[in-house]
Amino acid sequence: MARPAKKETAGEGFAFESLWKHEISHISTALAWSNKLGVLAVGNDSGQIQFIKPSSDNFLKFELLGEVKAHSDRIEALVIDEDKKLTYSISNDRKFKVCSIDKKAVVVGSAL
Repeated sequence: MARPAKKETAGEGFAFESLWKHEISHISTALAWSNKLGVLAVGNDSGQIQFIKPSSDNFLKFELLGEVKAHSDRIEALVIDEDKKLTYSISNDRKFKVCSIDKKAVVVGSAL
């Protein structure tokens, strides 16, 4: 659930206002945004990918579309293929995975 915006600081002399905050149980390690799909993919240190869709009429709200446990270790890189609605990820588990955004499932996986 989104939390209301608030003023935050990130070091000396730098202040920003967060628009929304989504609690994730693990540390986020990779992000990918698709402007065409309006989807943010968030990879974390447990190997999970979450798919988040901000509201088009109110950017302060969003919907968690789903999540998939793609890897057994920290995700290092994450890319979205907008035309095929897929994510490509690599992880410290030494695997390359392809996940379907629509199905919220791994569709291809191989060892590196």
